[in-house]
Amino acid sequence: MQSAEELKNAQMVELSAQLNQKIREFFLIPSTILIYNAEQFRLGLIHADNPDQMLQSFHLQLRQQPLLTFLSFGSINGEYFAASQPPMGDDRTVRIIEATLANDRLIKIYQADDLGQRNELLSLGNAHFDARTRPWFRTAIATDVVQWYPVYRYLIQDFDGHYDTLGMGMASVIRDEEQQAVGVITADVALSQVDEFLANHMSRLNGIAFIAENPSHELMASSSPEPTFFFSGEQTFRVTIAESGNPVIRAMGRVMNTDQGHEGSDLIQVNDERYLVDWQSIQLPNGPSLTLGIALPESHLVSPARSVLLTNLILTLFLWGLMLLATMLLTRWFINPLHSISGWLKRVSVNDWDAKPPASSAFEELEDIRHSSSVLVKNLTQRVERLEDQLTEKNRLLEEANNQLTLLATTDLVTGVANQHYFERVYGQEWSRVGRSHQPMTVMIIALDEYEQYVDLFGGQDADQALKQVAKVLSDTIRRTIDLVAYLSAGQFAIIAPNTQTENAMILAENILRGIEYQGIIHPESESGVFTACIGVGVYSGESSITAEIL
Repeated sequence: MQSAEELKNAQMVELSAQLNQKIREFFLIPSTILIYNAEQFRLGLIHADNPDQMLQSFHLQLRQQPLLTFLSFGSINGEYFAASQPPMGDDRTVRIIEATLANDRLIKIYQADDLGQRNELLSLGNAHFDARTRPWFRTAIATDVVQWYPVYRYLIQDFDGHYDTLGMGMASVIRDEEQQAVGVITADVALSQVDEFLANHMSRLNGIAFIAENPSHELMASSSPEPTFFFSGEQTFRVTIAESGNPVIRAMGRVMNTDQGHEGSDLIQVNDERYLVDWQSIQLPNGPSLTLGIALPESHLVSPARSVLLTNLILTLFLWGLMLLATMLLTRWFINPLHSISGWLKRVSVNDWDAKPPASSAFEELEDIRHSSSVLVKNLTQRVERLEDQLTEKNRLLEEANNQLTLLATTDLVTGVANQHYFERVYGQEWSRVGRSHQPMTVMIIALDEYEQYVDLFGGQDADQALKQVAKVLSDTIRRTIDLVAYLSAGQFAIIAPNTQTENAMILAENILRGIEYQGIIHPESESGVFTACIGVGVYSGESSITAEIL
């Protein structure tokens, strides 16, 4: 009986692991599709100003990914273009959905033909759809990183209600060649799709599975028919594990709260049925933490467990009988000497690969055969290990050399900011960009007052420490990823701030001067008694004849 219990638990662990992996693969789909399309935009293979070409690409991808609900693009002016598979209803073929300024932001849903072009107009929807107000658009613009956005309600508002559900997914900002945001792309799955995924997987097991968000315990999806959310007018209400209409899910919630762990298993009883339950944590990359819960009736596992044990017992007895018969036959008919085979293996073990094995056998020589084979395997294994160690060491040295070259090429080793060589390269690139776009570029030169006197007074080590503090002030003040802080030489730093007007540049300069003085770095030769600096500020917008060297 103990073996049967162990087998049941092993079955439960295996089923949980399989479903956990399938859920991870399910949620990997939006991430993979989003990254692929963002790269297509970056390479210029998809253009935001060519909606027809963009929708044809989206349509083709959705036909290959039946679990994905939306592949959408929202422009910076609020227009919306999407390929979509309705999450509800009998007809799940791909639709083309758009809301443009030309149509006063009215949602139009078209049947798509095989080439991804608009065919029959199936339905109208939301009369005032602005992509900029949607959670996926706001999340992407606010964070400017690829990440999951929270669960939200679709606002397609089609006639048949095929999109009246919740969804979640990943979004990314799309930028043009000038690094200006032109819109947001999103890959989205409807939670009703996740419901169907769980229901299909659990139907043959006669069990229940659900996914909930942490730490709110709000249900995202469930294989049971009880709802995980409901609408009241424009409001959306999420159902928690404790509020579920399914008594098994509620009972699991109580056990999970008692154990207070992200993972665990237990045995519970609901009405007259006992359930083996298991729950595990799933952390989506760049997204929320989820809990996967599974409950299987004990009766569903008992019979298979006993059947497997009986089958294993019969198979074991059969194999033992077969082995006994084979041993008797071998002992009776095959007792010729095996020394020739042993000698062959010994020759092979010393790399005599041309030796031919003779056809003879004897049981008393089996130990020699085993020993000779072991020597052969050992020699080969040691040789492979030596080669692998040599390769690993060479790869390590090569990686260290590459890292050192990269560091020396772009970074000042004292301050940790960019070096003068890298500054000159970026400066040339930004100068060319301003000439094309006429967007302003600010350049600042920061010179530390009486720096040479400070070196003479305190020495190079203290001077290096002071430079590090000043570099930190500059890096903390200049926070945008497109800005560059560099150390030139002899107490001089430089800053490149693209798209920065004169007024903002002067504010940054004042903040930098105050920040350096507030560090309180003692300098007896300074009038204030602490390190101070002076800043030269230049702003270029590409409209004058000034050269890069003069600026």
